[in-house]
Amino acid sequence: MTHHRDVYLENITWERALKKFLKVIREQSAPELPRKEIVKVEEALGRVTASPVFARVSYPHYNSAAMDGVAVKAGDTFGAGEKNPLYLTIGKNAVEVDTGDILPEGSDAVIKIEDIVWQNNGKEIKITASVFPGQNIRPVGEDIKSGQLVLPAGECLCSYDLGALLAAGCSEIEVYAKPRVAILPTGSELVPPLTTREPGKIPEFNSIVLGNQVVEWGGVPRYYSPTPDICEEIKSKVAAAVKENDIVIINAGSSAGRKDHTSRVIEELGEVLVHGVALRPGKPVVLGLIERKPVLGIPGYPVSAFLAMDIFTRPLVYTFRGLETPPKSRVKARVKRKVPSTLGADEFLRVNLCEVDGEMTAVPAGRGAGMISALAGADGFMHIPFRNEGVLPGSEVEVELLRPPERIRRTFLIAGSYDPGLDILGYYLHLDGPCWRVIYLPFGSLGGLKALTRGEAHCAGLHYFDAGIGNGIPDEFEKIITENNFMLLHFARREIGLLLGRSNPKKIKSLEDLVDSEIRFINYKLGSETRSIFDKLLASSGIETAKIPGYDREKNAPFDIAAAISSGMADAGPGFRATAEAFELDFLALADEWYDICIPADKRKKPPLPVLFSILHDRDFRREVESLGGYDLSTAGSIVMGGDALL
Repeated sequence: MTHHRDVYLENITWERALKKFLKVIREQSAPELPRKEIVKVEEALGRVTASPVFARVSYPHYNSAAMDGVAVKAGDTFGAGEKNPLYLTIGKNAVEVDTGDILPEGSDAVIKIEDIVWQNNGKEIKITASVFPGQNIRPVGEDIKSGQLVLPAGECLCSYDLGALLAAGCSEIEVYAKPRVAILPTGSELVPPLTTREPGKIPEFNSIVLGNQVVEWGGVPRYYSPTPDICEEIKSKVAAAVKENDIVIINAGSSAGRKDHTSRVIEELGEVLVHGVALRPGKPVVLGLIERKPVLGIPGYPVSAFLAMDIFTRPLVYTFRGLETPPKSRVKARVKRKVPSTLGADEFLRVNLCEVDGEMTAVPAGRGAGMISALAGADGFMHIPFRNEGVLPGSEVEVELLRPPERIRRTFLIAGSYDPGLDILGYYLHLDGPCWRVIYLPFGSLGGLKALTRGEAHCAGLHYFDAGIGNGIPDEFEKIITENNFMLLHFARREIGLLLGRSNPKKIKSLEDLVDSEIRFINYKLGSETRSIFDKLLASSGIETAKIPGYDREKNAPFDIAAAISSGMADAGPGFRATAEAFELDFLALADEWYDICIPADKRKKPPLPVLFSILHDRDFRREVESLGGYDLSTAGSIVMGGDALL
């Protein structure tokens, strides 16, 4: 049996690929690009005028009073003065009017109400100043004259534009049509996102992400059900989508594997212009043309798909709308540590941003192309050009924002070891107006302290084992805290122990049960504080780690270990009670440890740290964290070390 396997046709830069793609689209699709349509004015917000719009009527369409007062013939007021007042009779040569009233026949001016002295029980008025013709009136066409140009072609309509169009008597308007963008997910493993998730099946959520990108750019997404990895079925679906839409997006299958059919489908139905772009993430991009319409093969990994859509589909949507692609919102930021990269590809690296003392710092957020959570938590993308091997410490970089700048400036960055109680802390900070947003950088305890010294975070979360010797703080932690004038605050005392399968099927009752057994153990990565603490617990029990099967099998985070045990991939692993409660696992308590928060002492009065102090002492907050299980917050907010003289 033979398998069809595509190969990349080229590996050009994304700028060259986009330029080539747009050039062919404009040449092949003109004059049909962009399409035009007629819409009701009240439904035209954000649409672009396809032709000049001229007023059908004047506005206002009658002469009217611009003020409350009395309408008169200006000539009847000439000569009036302080020493020579004139008297006019209501109903004869003066008529009372309110703002907007039709100007009475024979009148050509209005005397303001405040300039009038009423006489003879309101039957006459006394004036001491004359008015000129046209004074205090709105003539026909003062705002808009019939036949006048109201809006030129190429104008993106705002709310007040719609008001001007309606005032000019326009009920409908010719605009460029919103491009219809087909979203075609492919993959035999895909299922609707909210169905029961069986092993081997993947929830299909990319369509919603990509479709809403299209909405943000002003297009209309049209969703298609997932197509299995069968070339002829994909080909049939694509052919139908091309006839029904302006742009077609094929999601997944754009690489060069046995089940990747996108390039072949586009080639058989039309023409492949680009296959493979020097882009990371997002290399397996296919740009093609079918029946003079753009068809794009977008990678299946969420981050790659998002980035490829942003680079290649965004300009297309704006082109179809008759607009220039608007520039992205960007900020300058400084990188505090070396960021390596590989030559030969433009890399767009997700970053978090932290503003400390007015300086914006970019903190790399990881490179996993398949991690939608990492994208959801990022603040922007840092571009590393293909000729660069990375970014040196202290370099200033430009970050393309995923969030509004004002939201980033209200972000509180916590680096270090994670604790579920921080989620509740983040919610309480959010309630403080104006709202704060809390982001966690999972660097580990020591990594969090080092990030704090570099100005990459506002505070650090760290945990350590209280063995009853001294204050329990590791020497390395204490040295960094002292040398940098940091303050260490108690957050919580929490139970640590073994996470076990539900109902403890292996009947594990002590650490000794792990030795030379068939129990599948899973551990934290070497060098982590939790691994170190667990090593100490084993040593105090006289247990050699080498005798525990799977002790070197590592995961990076508490939820990773809990997920492995919950899914049946492991039987036991270190963790704390709150994680066991969250995953409905059994738990064997072994000891207590401290989870503390470290802050720069000289920043203690800068927002939101005063609020943080207050929250740590709040009874409701403490009760809510303790309800997670295995927590004691009775000393939350107390100073462990550093900064005693400052409070």
